[in-house]
Formats: sequence, structure tokens, C-alpha cells
Amino acid sequence: MLLHQPLKLIQVSYYRAPHTGNIIPFRIVSGVEVIELVTNGVVYFQSGKRDLTLGCGSLFWHGAGEETIHRTESAAPYECLSVHFAVKPNHHRPSPRLTIIADHQRTLELSRELLHAYHDTAVDRPALAHYAYSRFLWEAHLGAIRLTTQIRPTSLTAALAFLETNFRRREVGVTNNRLMPSAILLGEVRSTPVNGICISKQPNQVGHVATQFFTWLDRSQVAVT
Repeated sequence: MLLHQPLKLIQVSYYRAPHTGNIIPFRIVSGVEVIELVTNGVVYFQSGKRDLTLGCGSLFWHGAGEETIHRTESAAPYECLSVHFAVKPNHHRPSPRLTIIADHQRTLELSRELLHAYHDTAVDRPALAHYAYSRFLWEAHLGAIRLTTQIRPTSLTAALAFLETNFRRREVGVTNNRLMPSAILLGEVRSTPVNGICISKQPNQVGHVATQFFTWLDRSQVAVT
């Protein structure tokens, strides 16, 4: 949706799921778009064949025929900001249905800001509608590009370059000249994936490994092959 087109804000509300977990989802009708921003608790959501467990910062963009989130954990029922917009019947969602706002503090601040603005009678409604929609679109855009352009820790980048450039052999064991395969060193740390492709796909999970990897090199003075 282009932001210069007429945009109507139907409602902004805050929802707390019951501990019973007995939640009836709302099916989106034609001409309505619903954005839900999770601020607390646990949400279960099926994306294709995957069943995801999500929490604060999960940003859902629902269109006609889709259901609002409704599956939760009784010990940690979710809370979310819910924003309804009126759109044209043939409108196409401008972002992925699910993206993630990584900064939880920004998630909470955005939720409070929109709730307070919606209940402030002095705030211009059309201006609020365009601000809220464009802000959600921006956060969804950031969440989408971070999935494919995650910034690696400096130590991880160095480790990847070190391994991929110099050490591709798959032998195991320590040789007489104290050359140890890189797979052994990295594999000692929580069964870390040892090829560049696996590490590239999981930078947040293995970023701590690079620091330990080079620390071991310095302390034991064992070369790596």
C-alpha cells in the first residue's frame, strides 16, 4: 500500500490472553488488515510445516481470510498490541506475515506510544493512521532484511576467514608435529558446526565459539590443520 493513498485506522487495542489458553481467533474479513505486535508471553504459530515458538517482538501482519494469533502457553500467556486498518478489498499485504523486532525495549515503547496516541483526543487520526502503518512497515522491513544480512561478531568473521582460507582437511587426531584438525577444536565446544555454510547460517548461536577458539590457540600453542 502506498502511503499517499487514503488509510483509515479502525482501532488500537491491547490484548492479554487468558491463562486457560482457550482463545477464539478472529478471522480477518475483506477490507480489513490486522497487525499484532507481541509484547509478552509465548505464542505458538505455524509457518508452513514449521511450528514456531515466539515471544516479545513478534510482528504479525494478517490479511483477509487469515486468523489472528491464538495459541499460547498457559504458564506464559501472550500479550499483544492489536491494530486494525481499513484497506481496499483487493489489497495485498506489503510485508511478510511474520517478522521480528529484535529490540524488546523498542517493541514495548512502540506499543505504549500507539496506545496512548489512539486514546488522545487531540491526536489527528489520519496522521496517526499513516504514522502507525509506516512504522510497522519499517519495522517489518528491518526484521526481514536482518534474516539474510545478520551482522556477524568480529571474532566470528575472523574465525570463518581463518578456517575457510587455511583449513579444509577433515582428518581427526593430533599429529606428531602437534597439528590439530580445526574440526576437533571447534567440535569440543558444544558440538559446534565446523563448516563455513553451517556457521554462516547460525551466527548468533556460534558467535561465542570464535573467541574461545583463538583463546585455546594462544594458551595451548597448538597449530590447527
